[in-house]
Amino acid sequence: MSGTDNILKVIKSETETKVCQILKEAQEKASDFASDIERQTDGRVDKIIEDLKVSASFIEAKGKLSLDVQKKKNILKIKRKIVADIIEKAKSYFKNLPDEEYFLVVLKMIEKFSLPQKGKILFSKEDLSRLPEGFELQINQICKGKNGELSISSKTNDADFGFVLVYGLIEENCTFDAIFRSKYDELLDIARDILFD
Repeated sequence: MSGTDNILKVIKSETETKVCQILKEAQEKASDFASDIERQTDGRVDKIIEDLKVSASFIEAKGKLSLDVQKKKNILKIKRKIVADIIEKAKSYFKNLPDEEYFLVVLKMIEKFSLPQKGKILFSKEDLSRLPEGFELQINQICKGKNGELSISSKTNDADFGFVLVYGLIEENCTFDAIFRSKYDELLDIARDILFD
């Protein structure tokens, strides 16, 4: 072997040793880098999974709340319908009372709503046609106690039943529809208390 061959052999050996050392360091760095990436990724994946669980819980709770709200709306709608039906039945009850009882209720309403002045009372067409004999006298006995007077008008109001008190430009609508409408919320509360508590 010549000197050149020996030099080449030494260079080759040193190069192989150096290459092995560089490869070993590269593998260690790659392994460390992979471990770091794995740790970072695991942390991110865990965070993503945790965020997804929180989001899923929120969506589930929101869905349940939405269902509860819808259920409550439906129940309220049904309750309102029941109460409205009861109010309609109450109006029908008054409308269908025998004449004697019906006009006793009307007299009580006149006592409550009449003013201490002279005026007219306009009945519905149906009520005007079935007024008991001497009813105007009964009305005015009530009104005298309040220093008032009412005459029964031949004109009628547009309602199915009930009356309107007219004092010049002032009108007091005492039709059953108007009274039930004005007291609707109060009647609704009473009916709800009776039915649903």
